[in-house]
Amino acid sequence: IDLRPRPTPRNACAIALLGLPLLLLALVAFPWLVAAALLGYAYLRLPRLLGWAVSQAVTRFGLFGYPLTLGAIHLSPWLELRPARLRLRLYVEDFSLSNPPSLGCPHRHFVSAGAGDFLLPI
Repeated sequence: IDLRPRPTPRNACAIALLGLPLLLLALVAFPWLVAAALLGYAYLRLPRLLGWAVSQAVTRFGLFGYPLTLGAIHLSPWLELRPARLRLRLYVEDFSLSNPPSLGCPHRHFVSAGAGDFLLPI
């Protein structure tokens, strides 16, 4: 039995009528809290956005239309103390390089991986 409320136009109007004044009140009373919430959301979505942007750029300009897909790209600095080195940790999710569509291959992807973890020296 599905007990979730069903979306209806009446529910959407009620949410809009109640939510809009609360949002305006939050913007006026606590602008720093709203800014922190928006920055937190952007920080959480940035790896997916970065993965999409790199996928599009490499597909269009580097591979001339052959699809390369990156689900998310996580970048983080990595500091080793002995010996002192700065490295960049690159964690890639849902990587795939597709076969050319003109070949008619039975498999969609030439290479695919669920995740890849790289430690690059800077």
